[in-house]
Amino acid sequence: MDKITYQYKPIYSAKSLALLLGISTNGLVKISSDSRSYFQLSPQIKKNGDTRSCYNLKPPLKHIHTSIKKKITSCVKYPEYMQGSIKGRSNITNAKLYEKSKNIIQLDVENFFPSITSKYIYNLWRYFFHFSDEVSTLLVNLTTLDGNLIQGSPLSSDIANLIFWDKEQEFVRNLQKYGLVYSRYVDDITISSKGPVSNKSKANAIKCVHSMLKSKGLKLKHNKTQILGQNSRMIVTGNVINDTNKVSQEYIDNVYKEINNKESGVSSLQGEVNYIGQTRPKVAKRLNKIIN
Repeated sequence: MDKITYQYKPIYSAKSLALLLGISTNGLVKISSDSRSYFQLSPQIKKNGDTRSCYNLKPPLKHIHTSIKKKITSCVKYPEYMQGSIKGRSNITNAKLYEKSKNIIQLDVENFFPSITSKYIYNLWRYFFHFSDEVSTLLVNLTTLDGNLIQGSPLSSDIANLIFWDKEQEFVRNLQKYGLVYSRYVDDITISSKGPVSNKSKANAIKCVHSMLKSKGLKLKHNKTQILGQNSRMIVTGNVINDTNKVSQEYIDNVYKEINNKESGVSSLQGEVNYIGQTRPKVAKRLNKIIN
C-alpha cells in the first residue's frame, strides 16, 4: 500500500460529530468557539538548549482530542514510507528501510508543527476525510491555537503526518522510478539509494521535497540538510545504518548527559534507555544501574 486511506463514512453535521465524540452538540460548539482558554503553555527545553513551545490541554478539550484520535485519525491506514508516531512503527523500523544504502539524503522541516496553519488543516478535514464545512470548521477550531497547530496534543503528530495527504504519494512514486527510497518520520525526511546516484538526481530530489513543503506553506531547515555516502557514518533517526543499525553514540552520550544533569524525569529517561536496549543491551544495562 503506497496510499493514505480512510474508509469510514464522512461526518456531515455537528450533531453527528458530537455523538461520535460522546459530548453534547451545544457543549462541543461552545468549546470550539472558546478553545484557546483550554490551551496551557508548557515550554520544553530541547537537547541543544533551545526552547520548544508545547501546550498542555485542559479538560474537556483534552478528552475531545483523545476521542478524535481514537474515533477518527487512528482509523487512517498509512503507507510504509510514513514511519513516525504510528502504531507498530518506530525510529528503528524507519532506519531498517535504509540498510545497505550507498547514499542517503537527510532533510528536516523548519519549525514544522507551528508552521502548519488552519488553512491546510481545514483542507485535510474537508477534502481528505470528506467532512462537511461545518464539521471541518469545528475541528479546526478545536485543534489549532491562533490559526496554527500546537505541540502537546495527542492529535498533533496525526495531523502532521497527514498534512501532505494530496502530494506525498505522487512524489514517492516518482522517486521509486529512479530507484530511490523515501520515508518521513514526522518532520525528518530521508531519501536513499542502493546504487550510485548522480548529483543532478540528488538536487532534483531535494528540489521536489522543497516544492512539496512549499505547497503547505512550509520550508526546509537548510542547515540540517545532509548528503552522505558509504564512507560516511550514516545515521537515520538515531540509528547507524552502516553499522548493524545500532543506536548512535551521540544519542547515548545525550542520555548520559541528561542523567548526570538531571534534565529529565525518571519515566522519560527509562523510555530512552529502553530504546537504547533494543540494539545496545549492554549499554542500556549500564545506564539502568546509574538511574537506579
